[in-house]
Amino acid sequence: MDFFEIDRSFAALAMYYQDRYLGTEKGRAARTNRSIFRVVSVTSLYMALKLSQPGNRWNMTSHTFAKLCQGAVLGDEINNMEIDILFALDWHVNPPTPMEYAKALLELIFNDSSSSSGSGSSTTREDYLTATKNPRLLCDICGDEELREHIDIHDMISYQLEVALHDKRLFQVRSSAIGTAAVVNALNCISICEESVDINVLDMMTTACNLVSSEECLEEIGTVLLHSVLYAREA
Repeated sequence: MDFFEIDRSFAALAMYYQDRYLGTEKGRAARTNRSIFRVVSVTSLYMALKLSQPGNRWNMTSHTFAKLCQGAVLGDEINNMEIDILFALDWHVNPPTPMEYAKALLELIFNDSSSSSGSGSSTTREDYLTATKNPRLLCDICGDEELREHIDIHDMISYQLEVALHDKRLFQVRSSAIGTAAVVNALNCISICEESVDINVLDMMTTACNLVSSEECLEEIGTVLLHSVLYAREA
């Protein structure tokens, strides 16, 4: 993901393809064969990048992508596995990911709150998206002081969702709940939410949370996300 300079949240899409395929009859062999599993994993990432970034400047093919694997897989293996995965998933390759939910939720909250608050609102969408320098856990994900100066709400959400991919406690949790919990954690982290609260933003946040899941459930998921962040920092 870093090599192609693509949002690392697309790793969640690749894992969706991989996990769904492994759960099918076609994917049975990959569950016990390491070499086949490797091809499935690489192909899933290749598909995620190709389907989510069709116009990227790399214009990569399966053979050029295979070269990044330094001989671990072949281009023809990726091509064949791509067809297997597509048919095994019945071509259902556009699932809702936690990051997509998070982006939609941010747009819902800030667009609706700004339209209903009028020109006298003390807190703007840009304020929330760029507020920094908070000493709480999420802002401390960047140990470097200089780097922490530039962290914003998108960084906080993206980092939580990235580390969540490795937490088995969240494997069966709905994408909408994970994405919403990450947004809640990020908003709670930003100092402007504590010092100059826009009531419209908070009202929209409460409404959105109720649509997704119960408050208790989201609080539990949010705690798991924070624990995952802390574990990742210590590791």
